[in-house]
Amino acid sequence: MIPERIRAVFLRRDVGRALRAALTPGHVALVLAPGALPPELGAGCSWATVDGVRIAGAPLARAAEIARARSEAAAVQLASNPPPGCSWCLYLEAGTALAVVPFVTSRPSREAA
Repeated sequence: MIPERIRAVFLRRDVGRALRAALTPGHVALVLAPGALPPELGAGCSWATVDGVRIAGAPLARAAEIARARSEAAAVQLASNPPPGCSWCLYLEAGTALAVVPFVTSRPSREAA
């Protein structure tokens, strides 16, 4: 279950668009909670502000390092397959808290059975 404070951020239309843009192959989208310090992402990656929310795309290996530094369980979850039609995103909170959040990237087909 995704906490409501996190879910509300991911449901914003412009934030959703930015997350989908950040979720290129081999990348993970990162969302920075208010008050959280942005981690270094590496060459070619940068933070953008969308609707008051800081978002970035980072290579999976860098996202795994960030997750592992905060929580081994989060790193294990990030390495697992997300639910069908979803990609993993990291929601980074102040201190060392984070959440690995499934974000819907494709909708199921609505073809008649």
